[in-house]
Amino acid sequence: MVPVRPVEDPDDALGAVMAVLAASAREANLARTAVIEEALTALAAGQLDTARREAAKSAAHQVVGSAGTFGRHRASELAAGLEQWFREEAPAPADADRLARARAQVVALRADLAGGHQDEV
Repeated sequence: MVPVRPVEDPDDALGAVMAVLAASAREANLARTAVIEEALTALAAGQLDTARREAAKSAAHQVVGSAGTFGRHRASELAAGLEQWFREEAPAPADADRLARARAQVVALRADLAGGHQDEV
């Protein structure tokens, strides 16, 4: 937890709180990205079950909202694409091209979330 100290300017205090919230959201979104990666690995191995697919879809959905809230619009867009991909009835492990594109989206998502900047608004 970040130590709380008196701040003379309320805008500075709000900025500090928002920075803590954004850092927390970033860590949660990186953990959610790991859930998506695990599902893609299971899919590649032909072992993606309904529970893991639903967990990946839910994780992507949570990243969509959270990343967008904190100005990470590129991450939100990438996660939306992954959510849609997992929303499909049953992605096929044999479709290597689609799987490679999904993995590339996850790599881009992780990189965007790990970056320390917000998108330009």
